Amino acid sequence: MARNRAVSVVIVVLVVVVIVGCGAAGLFGLFKLIGLGRMVGNLFSESGDPPTEYQVYVDGYDIDRTPGPNGDIDLAGLPGGVHLVSIVTADKHNGKHKLVEIDPNQTANLGQVNTFDGATIAGTVSRQTAGGGTSLMTGVLVVAVKDAANLLQTGVGSPIYLPPDSATSPLTYLVAYTNEEGQYLLGPAEYGDYIVIASGAGYYSDAAFVEVSEDQDKSGVNLLLQDDPSQNPGRVSGAVTVASASQVLLTAELDRVYRTPISSALRQQIEQLSGIPLTPEPWFRLRTLTILSDALGHYELDLPAGWHNLQAFMFGFQAQEVGVDVHAETLVTVDFALEAR
Repeated sequence: MARNRAVSVVIVVLVVVVIVGCGAAGLFGLFKLIGLGRMVGNLFSESGDPPTEYQVYVDGYDIDRTPGPNGDIDLAGLPGGVHLVSIVTADKHNGKHKLVEIDPNQTANLGQVNTFDGATIAGTVSRQTAGGGTSLMTGVLVVAVKDAANLLQTGVGSPIYLPPDSATSPLTYLVAYTNEEGQYLLGPAEYGDYIVIASGAGYYSDAAFVEVSEDQDKSGVNLLLQDDPSQNPGRVSGAVTVASASQVLLTAELDRVYRTPISSALRQQIEQLSGIPLTPEPWFRLRTLTILSDALGHYELDLPAGWHNLQAFMFGFQAQEVGVDVHAETLVTVDFALEAR
């Protein structure tokens, strides 16, 4: 299988209806609708920005919704599970991130959401290509975890699971997807130390140690995913048909957690920058691998071999998922056709 893959990382959300080529017979489970829940709350901005200038993101995915003029938040049609909800301004210097658990057919209450001012972390994600070159990657998830070095300290800490298994988790983290130019923007970030990471099946994860201080945005935090010969992923690709041209989030809920591989050289580099001895184990355990489609709905997602639940999500459309049997160095085609709720 060619090594010029389009890859991605963590997080959850859903949406679909399918068209599967007959050549894929036996590789799929039954398509089923996903239970959706509701989230309510109220945004209060000390900065004085109008509530309608804030955008709502779910696990880093822009659902194209804003709070109402009075700050009211009422979003029906979110997938079940633990999600990081971010309500932030366009420049991502003001806002709030909050873990929330959505139960299907139930209402989750955010309460009053008080925003804060913070810095941003920005950069690009590239991948290694044949011949030693690189190319920018679109639709890839980037995660920044606050105090991650302390959490990963040898003999003290433990691997970090994403997403957390509970909305009561004390973990503080930010997420964002790369755009068409391979660029990402995380924020607002509380002041402190972060490890910023991008991952994908078939690659060594790349990470950076970042210190965020007051009024000092961090730019040029560029990440490069290099081939990991020890991995042998398969690929799922296809197209999502939807009424409006927009990016769709595709999420694979994995049959086992994905242990993000980190090179020893990178671990030593971050140890030197942080001053903390770090565990040689894979640092992050990802329960999902995700990718954003392009504006026409096309996607490619590399996955470890195994039986995974593949989901697609676009706000305002009915969610659905299907089980997919992925084999090493094989391509499975799964097409979705999303129907409005």
